[in-house]
Amino acid sequence: QTQKLTSLAFNLLDGHRIDQGMKLDQKNHESHAVRKLPDAIKFFGYTFYFHGVLAGPFVFYNEYKEYITGYDDKHIPCSKKQLSSALCLSVIHGLLTAYVAPQFPYIFVCSTDYQRMHMTRRIMFTMISFFLVRQKYYFAWSMVEAGALSTGLGYCGKDKNGENNWSKVKNYDFMAIESGSSLKVLVDGWNISTTRWLRELIYERAPLFCRTILVFTVSAFWHGFYPGYYLMFLTFSLSTFCARSVRKHIRPLFVVSPITLQLYHVLTKIFTNLALNYGQGPFYLLEFQSGLLFWKPYYFFGHVLAMFCVLTLQFRPIINDKVNQMNNVFTRKAQYR
Repeated sequence: QTQKLTSLAFNLLDGHRIDQGMKLDQKNHESHAVRKLPDAIKFFGYTFYFHGVLAGPFVFYNEYKEYITGYDDKHIPCSKKQLSSALCLSVIHGLLTAYVAPQFPYIFVCSTDYQRMHMTRRIMFTMISFFLVRQKYYFAWSMVEAGALSTGLGYCGKDKNGENNWSKVKNYDFMAIESGSSLKVLVDGWNISTTRWLRELIYERAPLFCRTILVFTVSAFWHGFYPGYYLMFLTFSLSTFCARSVRKHIRPLFVVSPITLQLYHVLTKIFTNLALNYGQGPFYLLEFQSGLLFWKPYYFFGHVLAMFCVLTLQFRPIINDKVNQMNNVFTRKAQYR
């Protein structure tokens, strides 16, 4: 309900600004702007519609209104293909959650036996265990997607191939999460409707210098007050800055040939998955001490590496400029001699 109420408040504000003759910065703000206060029936209908009252997916008020009043072509297209896919995926994720995940309990990462394991075995167990933990989220999102598709909610026209597009109710992108080439791709694929909410209400309206940190902070606060949430989101915020610096300063070194560029993509996929499992540990463990206990056998290497990359790569242009200035000075002195 937090997402619906806050988004409606901002959409009403955008509608008021349009009525005042003001121009909005983003096109999606204009399309989602609500220029008339909804009456009680419409308000409570949007707030408590059964498709998304428990686990989503979140849609903006105008998208819900379009579904209720009818789409442009006056009929809801068939969603049988997408519905079948969502149901099949929910069965797969549900079976993995019920029967396989208990064999790799994630709470084991807090035990002394885990800390005594060889580094390679420890990393492999973490990757398998946390992958299985994520299945319960995939299961829930697949189920609510199937529920929305069965009623026609989430239709957004035709895609570039002429197929019916139901992406507004798709809440996760499995490949983007599990094999994403960057943290941005990963985050965009995780809880997609919540990401839309955070992007439109926080990221696109916040000052440029604090957008990323503010988005992760609000996301942690929205999840609750367990310390593990804040440990994870602060870690992801640092990792995001690191990934941006690497892409800006390191990627150009790999674009010299298709082979090196492919190598870069493979390496970024590996490091992104490692960063995902490293950063998400406290999110699952919830407690502050448990989160630190999980990171302890890795010597907080993820944080150290991310901080090192941010500091060295961010200040690299400044250092290079100073070095070039000094070289120019020495060159001029040598010429005078």
